[in-house]
Amino acid sequence: MAVADELFSPQIPSTGPGKFRIRAHMSSLIKSIRNDSAIAACGDAAREHFSSLYCAESVLRAVAEAEGVTSELIPRIATGFCAGLSRMGGLCGAVAGGIMAISMVHGRDVGEEPVQEAYVRVAALQNAVQDAWGSTNCHALTGCDLNTEEGQDRFRNGGVKEGVCLAIASDCASLALWLVRNDLATLGKSVDLRAGLRR
Repeated sequence: MAVADELFSPQIPSTGPGKFRIRAHMSSLIKSIRNDSAIAACGDAAREHFSSLYCAESVLRAVAEAEGVTSELIPRIATGFCAGLSRMGGLCGAVAGGIMAISMVHGRDVGEEPVQEAYVRVAALQNAVQDAWGSTNCHALTGCDLNTEEGQDRFRNGGVKEGVCLAIASDCASLALWLVRNDLATLGKSVDLRAGLRR
């Protein structure tokens, strides 16, 4: 069963027409970092960008703006990662955008540089999303085959974008910015970083 199927209950209509109340589905880590206004604003910016851009593009742009990074490659470098890797049902585009945002700040420029600064943050991002949402896979999260007209219709008109994808994009942007801005010692107090330290 997709997260979207679990989150939406037709028996519990929300105040908005055609929408459904969403069950709280967020880890304590994501909740706690939202106390920082800059982190929360980054998540809000990702939601706002998602009105014209797609998931990976929105997350990457929100974090880049928060970090003062400008490039003609942003958001275009993220386009193929949107919609579960170009509508293939793979890695969630918001997670991919968060990974690109982390790499934008903590990635390496030459092969001799270590990868741990990026890897531990990427592992922490994926673990937090997995914990909060139950998956990092687009199809599992949305229940939509975005490579079909039916899946795209469900995404656009069935409340999936508003109820699932906007929230995940916000979570991923907030998490990525928090991970980017904190050193590994600080992060280690809040998340298990061991997965990213394996070679």
